[in-house]
Amino acid sequence: MSHDIFAFLDSAWSIFLVLLGIFIFLYNKITNYMKLTKEQKVEAALKVVKAELLKLMSDAEIEWQDFNKSGEIKKSQVISEIYKKFPFLAEYISQDELIEKIGEMIEEQKAKMDEIINNVTVEDVTNAIEKKKK
Repeated sequence: MSHDIFAFLDSAWSIFLVLLGIFIFLYNKITNYMKLTKEQKVEAALKVVKAELLKLMSDAEIEWQDFNKSGEIKKSQVISEIYKKFPFLAEYISQDELIEKIGEMIEEQKAKMDEIINNVTVEDVTNAIEKKKK
């Protein structure tokens, strides 16, 4: 019986080593997160939201493209989607504060989008397409 256990361990030592590494990695990440202050947790979550924001804004633009003066509707849709995707934010920040932060991030992203739209030329797009083809 003990011979079978040693044979199994001998043949699967690399799997155990990988699992141990994954466990240690996750343990460290979780303990580091638990040590963060409330403000640090909010900032970490908002970084994730900011990364997702441009996609949500694009989706809202596509959905409401046929309507004039739909900025507030789009903004409401983006905020609603963020609440759906990141419900845990309500634990760390009030609704008013979160809406204000998201509004600021939307304005930053809009400025970046405008800058890109105003500075990108047809030649830039053509070059990017050609580069991607290679």
